[in-house]
Amino acid sequence: MSYIPKRFSHRVGVLLVFFLFASNANASISEIARDVTSPLPANITIAIQPINRVVANMSASRSTGLIEQLTNEVQRSIQNTSSTLVDRGQIDTIMMEQEEFQDVEEFSELIANTGADALISLTLMRRNQNQVEVSARAFGVKGSNSGKVLSASKTYVMEIPAVYTVAISSIKQGGLDRSKYLGSFLDGMLLYSGLEVAPTNLPRHQIDYDVSISIDFNTESRATTESKEAKKQAEGLAMFNSLVSSMGSASSGNVFGNMGQSMPDEGSLKQTVYISEVEARYVKLGSNAELYASAAAETSSASDASNSEMKTKAVASIKEALRNLGAAVGVKITGQKTASSSSASLLD
Repeated sequence: MSYIPKRFSHRVGVLLVFFLFASNANASISEIARDVTSPLPANITIAIQPINRVVANMSASRSTGLIEQLTNEVQRSIQNTSSTLVDRGQIDTIMMEQEEFQDVEEFSELIANTGADALISLTLMRRNQNQVEVSARAFGVKGSNSGKVLSASKTYVMEIPAVYTVAISSIKQGGLDRSKYLGSFLDGMLLYSGLEVAPTNLPRHQIDYDVSISIDFNTESRATTESKEAKKQAEGLAMFNSLVSSMGSASSGNVFGNMGQSMPDEGSLKQTVYISEVEARYVKLGSNAELYASAAAETSSASDASNSEMKTKAVASIKEALRNLGAAVGVKITGQKTASSSSASLLD
């Protein structure tokens, strides 16, 4: 189960990108549908193969959107013929059981029971962060046509920004659930464009990265310049007292007897340091590759601070580390070197 704070459940920018993508893609997808269906024989059943996003280097949400558009346009192209489309629900069921596939032949075997005669496969090649080359081919599925190319479209260049869907499965400190701090991780991760947070009910095959976060928290007492100076003074005082004691006490007339009676306490001048070390294990679901990122942060308080101040500093340490971790994950997934927000990168 993934966790999403309310303030991240709706991203206007992502929706705007999607609508721009849909508008740009629609014209080319319509032409691709006409190119690939026109040469096909009448009275056949057609299935549309989901995009292998590992090869296409495309996010799950964009892949799904593109296939939905192609399905609609193919349906429009064959509406005056006796041909039919395999219901998308049957394809989705297959995809739930087999999240990825290697080639057309393998997928043809998976849809053997759907009654399909032909399979339309969309091919994508990313040119850069924003542009993709798109084309389609139709393959025979049954009999002597099995595996044969029945038709092919032209190649079209489409503006499809790379946007990746990230699910947060867990955020824990040992066995304790720390999802209340997830907002700090997302503050860092969402500084980088091209990332969106998966809703809790999104099917797994539509997620690009699954993230699990672990927190290691410790405290330590650390010397300061002041405490080091107090220690030196205390050592000097000890030597002085030893000398004074050999000369007799103040009550017997020693004029040095009352010197050095009030010195700063070394312990009270030390700091309590709150150290947070965090790690993200994020799995690229298309290939099941396991990737890792880590970050750390420290805050401190006076050693004699109140419990309330100590708790505030400890929480600040965890939140800062998680923001740094989110930024590190954002960099690794998107490949961007700088944040898209006007705010400076938290790693700078």
